[in-house]
Amino acid sequence: HLSAKVRVFVNWVAELFAHHPQFGETQAGQPQPSRHPKLAA
Repeated sequence: HLSAKVRVFVNWVAELFAHHPQFGETQAGQPQPSRHPKLAA
């Protein structure tokens, strides 16, 4: 089981990526307009 601190860190990273879709694009190689409305606009 992950410790509480690890869970908080993972959640923070997930939020960071969610708010900065360009990072996701760099990693995945393709945009996800369904997850990121700003890209779909």
